[in-house]
Amino acid sequence: MSVVFFDIEGTLTDKEQNLPPSVAGAVQKLREKGHLAFLATGLSRAAIREDVRNIGFDGAIAAGGTSIEAFGKTILEETIPHEELRAMLPIFEREKAAVWLEGPTHIYVADVDAKGLMGELIRYLDRGRGIVKSFKKEPPTVNKLTFYAESPKTLEKVAATFAGRFDVILNKERSIGEILPKGHNKGTGMDFVLERLTLGKEDTYAFGDSPNDIPMLERATIAVAMSHAPKEVKSVCDYVTSSPEADGIAQALEHFGLIDGK
Repeated sequence: MSVVFFDIEGTLTDKEQNLPPSVAGAVQKLREKGHLAFLATGLSRAAIREDVRNIGFDGAIAAGGTSIEAFGKTILEETIPHEELRAMLPIFEREKAAVWLEGPTHIYVADVDAKGLMGELIRYLDRGRGIVKSFKKEPPTVNKLTFYAESPKTLEKVAATFAGRFDVILNKERSIGEILPKGHNKGTGMDFVLERLTLGKEDTYAFGDSPNDIPMLERATIAVAMSHAPKEVKSVCDYVTSSPEADGIAQALEHFGLIDGK
């Protein structure tokens, strides 16, 4: 039995965040063959889309390894204390960096009726599900923070402000930074799942396309990069597969004999 970990955005979904039809069939075949399939995403559990969940997974490493479920049960929930959040939020306002707080049940922003770029982001995150709330109206339960900065200088400055107390992962191509409790990432989440479920580490696969996937890809027995992944991601992988829309997930699973070909 193998354990396979899948990033979501850019790995299971395409660049337009559509879910290709071949993905569901490939994952279902994988599980029918007796293998385990886990999501491993920077998204909070609240933000994981229903169409992705409905494919059927054995669990999810969410919010960059701080919120984990397996076989329908929560097995880890690492959150940032409210007093720490209160000290952090003014920094984003001062630097004019957009920030959203991600938790297991909701995503929090300053103003749910914001216009412009933040308004577009809120619509993207919420997708009509009512999961976005204002952190000014209720104490938020938060696993991680994500921020967007218009300039590379601001992105680096904000990251440096929190680097000592938190783990900060930057995606400079998208001008986005993720701020997580120290010592947590997709790789530590993968370790936690394997240890908690007493599963061996010698037969694991990981699929990803972004810098925040690297800790997970480095730990896997076999690491698979999507075709559009940057060089830094491909450099730690054993195999590069096609894009999601070109049936890259099925292609790689077939290549390694985890599912049967057509």
